[in-house]
Amino acid sequence: MSLVRVVFAGWALAAPIEAAVLFVGLDRAHSRLVRCMVGPASTACTYPILVLVVPAWVDPSRHFAAYGAVGEGIVIALECALFLLAVGRRASALRDCLAIVAANAASFAAGEIVRRTGCRRAPRSA
Repeated sequence: MSLVRVVFAGWALAAPIEAAVLFVGLDRAHSRLVRCMVGPASTACTYPILVLVVPAWVDPSRHFAAYGAVGEGIVIALECALFLLAVGRRASALRDCLAIVAANAASFAAGEIVRRTGCRRAPRSA
């Protein structure tokens, strides 16, 4: 599978999961539109970094735990920074960043299920 497809497939899996968690987890002071769009938008910004840049630093085939820790750490830091830059620093910043951590944990777990079960694509019909 080409890297473009890998990035898009990963985003397509992660974005709706993160959107659902963030819609519930972000402070209610943010509009529904903001709470709906932050997941897909932030994932679109950070997922290519996770797939294209982090493997140059940590080889996921040899050190997957380190790759996951470094990659998710970078992604969470970037998504929190992007979100706070977009909406401004508020009293709810800690809650919002914790929601981002939870959203990334949920999408990482879903990605792990896909990776470990090998269901990378839908079966072809005969």
